[in-house]
Amino acid sequence: MSKTIPLLRVFDYEQARAFYIDWLGFTLDYAFTPDEGRFYLEISRGDIALQLIQHPDDGSRGSWVLIRDFKGLVPYRDTFRVDAPFPRPALKQVPREPNTLSMTVMDPFYNRIEFRETMR
Repeated sequence: MSKTIPLLRVFDYEQARAFYIDWLGFTLDYAFTPDEGRFYLEISRGDIALQLIQHPDDGSRGSWVLIRDFKGLVPYRDTFRVDAPFPRPALKQVPREPNTLSMTVMDPFYNRIEFRETMR
């Protein structure tokens, strides 16, 4: 079975770790941080994997990743502290999909990640 792993352009190692690992709860699976400072991270949360890259020739800022069939969106959203350094995302109903909830987060590098869960 094939797996798609989006690559997101990021600019700062500490900000990327703070947002994706400390705040969103992803796990660091792999890190390449050469001496010249350009880093490459692979992170995951369950079956979701993302690669965060700093190299200017790979990816572009402002990407949008849609994660469908996320399970437990409401409890996941409730784990975000109100006093965290990032805005707490809102839950919204997806237009034309009355049983689908959506939560969108924007990272410090202008990449958007949208989580969706279909409520049955």
